[in-house]
Amino acid sequence: MQHKVRTWLQKPLPLIIMASVLAFYSNWPVIYGLSHHIFAKGDASDYVAEALGALVLMLVVPALIIKFVFRRPLRDFGLRLPENMSEAVKLTLATIVVGLSKQPAFQEYYAVKQGFGLFLLLTVLLGAIYYLAEGFIFTGFLFFGLWDRYKYHALWISNLIFALLHIGKPLTEVLWAFVIGLIFTFITYRTKSVLPGVVAHLTLAFVLNVLVNFV
Repeated sequence: MQHKVRTWLQKPLPLIIMASVLAFYSNWPVIYGLSHHIFAKGDASDYVAEALGALVLMLVVPALIIKFVFRRPLRDFGLRLPENMSEAVKLTLATIVVGLSKQPAFQEYYAVKQGFGLFLLLTVLLGAIYYLAEGFIFTGFLFFGLWDRYKYHALWISNLIFALLHIGKPLTEVLWAFVIGLIFTFITYRTKSVLPGVVAHLTLAFVLNVLVNFV
C-alpha cells in the first residue's frame, strides 16, 4: 500500500499539484502579516516573511517529501554541487551577461528600491534564501520529478506552472517569469544542480538593484 502511494505521488499530476500548492501558499506569511497589519508592504518584515515562507514551503517541505515519502536522495532533484563545475561557471556567467545586456526589461522585473542597509538585507541574505527555495521547487523538485516521464518537455511544463503562479501581476512579469525560468532550468539540467542557476539569479538581481538604487 505504501509503495503504491509513493509511486502515485511521483506521477506528473500529483507532482504538479504539490509544487503549485506549496509555491502558492509560500506567500501566506506575507498575506497574513499584511491583512493583520503586523507590517506594511515594503517593510523589512514583509521581505523576511516572504523569505521564511519560501524557505519552509518551497525548500524544507519538498526536501522532506523527497527524503521520507519518495525515499530518494536529494541529489536526484538537483540539491547537490554541479556535476561539471567549468560548465556551471560558463553558463552562470553567460546568463548574467545576457541579463545585464537586457537591463531595462530585467530592471523592471527585479528592481527593489530601498535604502542601503535594507538593500543589502533584501538582495544578499533574504535574496539567497528566496532564490534557493524558488529554484529548488521549480528547477529541482518539479523539473527533475517530471524528467523521467516527459524528458525535454519538462522544461516548458515546469516553467509554465511557474509563470501561471505570477498571474495577477503585470503581463510583462508573467512572460519574463517563463523566459527566466527556462534559462535557469536549462542551467540546472546541464549541471544537474540547482545551485548555478541560484547563483546566477542572485547575482543578476544584486547587480541590477545596484544600478537602480545607487548608479
